[in-house]
Amino acid sequence: MHHNFDDLKETLRNFQTEILKAFYGYTQTTDVKLRENEASDIAIRQRLSVVESRLLDVERRLNMPPQTQ
Repeated sequence: MHHNFDDLKETLRNFQTEILKAFYGYTQTTDVKLRENEASDIAIRQRLSVVESRLLDVERRLNMPPQTQ
């Protein structure tokens, strides 16, 4: 009886190990995807910042009073 219980415990440990390995693999691929998305987000924010600055320059030029010579 005690031997069967030890076998059951070992089987459960093996299941647990396999499940943890599966989750570890999943988290690795998810981590890579999140890093790629973060890098893409940073690039988009930088480009948006450039567009906003150019738009601000155009608005300043349009709202300038005419220069007299």
